[in-house]
Amino acid sequence: YDPIIIDKPLKIVGDPDIDAHGGVGINITSSNVLVENFTVFNGTVGIYAHTNSGTLSNITIRNNTVYNNTRGIVFMRVTSSNITNNRVYDSTHQGICLWKNSNGNNVTYNHIWNNGGNGIGLNGTKNNFIYKNDIHHNRIGIWVQKENEIHYNKIHNNTKWGIKNDGTSPSVLVNATYNWWGANSGPYDPKPLP
Repeated sequence: YDPIIIDKPLKIVGDPDIDAHGGVGINITSSNVLVENFTVFNGTVGIYAHTNSGTLSNITIRNNTVYNNTRGIVFMRVTSSNITNNRVYDSTHQGICLWKNSNGNNVTYNHIWNNGGNGIGLNGTKNNFIYKNDIHHNRIGIWVQKENEIHYNKIHNNTKWGIKNDGTSPSVLVNATYNWWGANSGPYDPKPLP
């Protein structure tokens, strides 16, 4: 199937494969949207929910397989929404990306692996809840710049960092408790701490 554009409130549940042909596989520009049970591949972005002004809300991306894209699932200016129970892999850059004021979202129960950049990128976003994801074999497991909650995830076998906090202010604290880091003893860094 060809790419899909959703520009009004809609629930779309299917089982088709979408070849994005180097573009956007599913392009969402409206609030109140559910996208479920799709397979999306070969795009610059597999599933992209965004607006150029204001914010979108109440978007649910659930039970999809998204692979072989530059970026898998992207929220731009999306709030109070959910990315849950998806399989996101083989992206050249990010598996899941929340950016430009995509605050207060839930990223839960996803399996995110083998992405060339970040498994999850939280680019300038805050108050997102990252919970019970399996994030492995990415360059960086989770890349974060602002305050977010990261709990009960399996974050392991990422090549550079499990979580990288690139916040520009010294007061940026990331609450990342109760995660599994690939060993019962917790994360390991062979370099001595300063």
